[in-house]
Amino acid sequence: VDGDALLYFFAKNRKDKTIVVTFMSNLGLDFVLKKEGIKVIRTAHVGDKYVLLEMIKKNIKLGGEQSGHIVFLDNESTGDGMFTALAFLKYIDKNKMPLSETLKDFKKFPQKLVNINLKNKDVLYDNPQIKEVINRFKDKLDGEGDIIVRPSGTEPLVRVMVQAKEEKIVTDIVNQIKIIIEESIL
Repeated sequence: VDGDALLYFFAKNRKDKTIVVTFMSNLGLDFVLKKEGIKVIRTAHVGDKYVLLEMIKKNIKLGGEQSGHIVFLDNESTGDGMFTALAFLKYIDKNKMPLSETLKDFKKFPQKLVNINLKNKDVLYDNPQIKEVINRFKDKLDGEGDIIVRPSGTEPLVRVMVQAKEEKIVTDIVNQIKIIIEESIL
């Protein structure tokens, strides 16, 4: 069970009206929580510290990352795995629900992340062909998916992440963007 599934579970069971996640969270979370009347705010940066800052700024009590760092601001100010696990078990025990039942409505979008070795990450921003291809695919997804292309902050890599309702679309887009980047920059 990843962080997005846990965020879905807690937001629904705690009756939160808004949660905070990073831009890396699965879009399936947004779609299923929208049906529950729960708004999802996404941070522009990866990291639970950015989630926490947004939660404090907007007085939101639940947030986290797909990695599993869940923050319950009414109880703690960091993503404590032990606290999250105990809170999850408490809800399950209290409601006498099996795990399969607790998450049955949560459907993740297919998501794929590829890393491309790149010595000069800044070149990525200077290439209009790459920008044009990414924008074309984003338009094609029409809100039913997402594309994130960003240089790694810690490694000589470009990370390409695509998510959409259908696996084939995800795979096709990731592969085409990877080819364009490799042909344009490497």
